[in-house]
Amino acid sequence: MTRIGVLAIQGDFLEHRLMIERLGADVSEVRLGKDLAGLDGLVIPGGESTTIVQLLDIFDMRNTLVGLVREGMPVWGTCAGMIVLADRLTDHRPEPLHLMDIEVSRNAFGSQVHSFEADLEVDGIGDAPFRGVFIRAPVVNAVGQGVKVLARLNDGRPVADAVLRADHRGVGGVPPERVEERVDEGGAGAYLVRPNDLALACDVLLERLDHTYEDVEVRVAVCLRHALRVAMAGEGCQ
Repeated sequence: MTRIGVLAIQGDFLEHRLMIERLGADVSEVRLGKDLAGLDGLVIPGGESTTIVQLLDIFDMRNTLVGLVREGMPVWGTCAGMIVLADRLTDHRPEPLHLMDIEVSRNAFGSQVHSFEADLEVDGIGDAPFRGVFIRAPVVNAVGQGVKVLARLNDGRPVADAVLRADHRGVGGVPPERVEERVDEGGAGAYLVRPNDLALACDVLLERLDHTYEDVEVRVAVCLRHALRVAMAGEGCQ
């Protein structure tokens, strides 16, 4: 059975796990570098990109993850995951993994009140339009050679991309979880991380942390509290 890892250090990793399990794959939650071993692919979910990158560095996972992807492990990033995988950002933070030859803007559509829905033609999921939901989502400003745009907004801006070479890397600004009827149709839905959901994710992560982490555990708790404040402020996936 295909074994897919979901980066489970922050964000809506639980929703991604449930969706991928429905598709018939064996799912592993990735919290440490050792959890990356033996995976057939990895998904970096939506959440708060700065916190995700901070935790990757705290747990010393950056080089291991980048190395595996460069060696051919497939990876997909949704929403914040798109920011994490990008090569270039228009913002000064976070420091991305430089795995996709794309330039990305965080919170490209403005504040929470500027959220919107739009019909998208997505390459590879059939002819019927997919209703995308954009809540403080990122957008791709530029793509490099070898990157295929899978979906664009009406103004031409890319919101989903894939690498054409044998690298098997992809990103999307619309997270594919929590909209079950769309998942059943082979498409993708969108879900904004609510404060209660993020608080639950924080509790689950801290409960599962080994007590040997000591000061690292304290730093993780601080990062997660920051992410919770972001969500409660209505900043959404960034």
